[in-house]
Amino acid sequence: MPHMPHMQLRREQPADHDAVRAVHLAAFGDHGQMIADLVSDLRRSVTTDRGLSLIAEHDGATVGHVMFTPSLLDAPRRLVCVEVLSPLGVLPTWQGRGVGSALVREGLRLITAQSPPVVFVEGDPRYYVRFGFTAGHTLGYRRPSL
Repeated sequence: MPHMPHMQLRREQPADHDAVRAVHLAAFGDHGQMIADLVSDLRRSVTTDRGLSLIAEHDGATVGHVMFTPSLLDAPRRLVCVEVLSPLGVLPTWQGRGVGSALVREGLRLITAQSPPVVFVEGDPRYYVRFGFTAGHTLGYRRPSL
């Protein structure tokens, strides 16, 4: 892994919203506007006991962001409250330096304390397999947006 300068991971605060938006606009190129708007919408579902929104800072500047949001799994007998990891964004100049991995690992550590039965992820399986995620279809899950 390339050298990663000192970085602080912390929970997102309202004062961070513009910086988080800028991260996603830069990180997702042509899709940045859609992702930034999605973050704004999803943010409303994060509470002190459900979901999580973390930022990575270096020298006071936001360089990355990850969200875990509560969702419902339509299981055979009942709806089950789960968490969804998405989106994860890192400024292009900071990609490949471990920022995203640090955010995901810390996010998983913190979200596990909330005891969700499962955490789903919406993203590239080639990236998320390093954190122990498996493609849902191999376990019998269907994507909510077929």
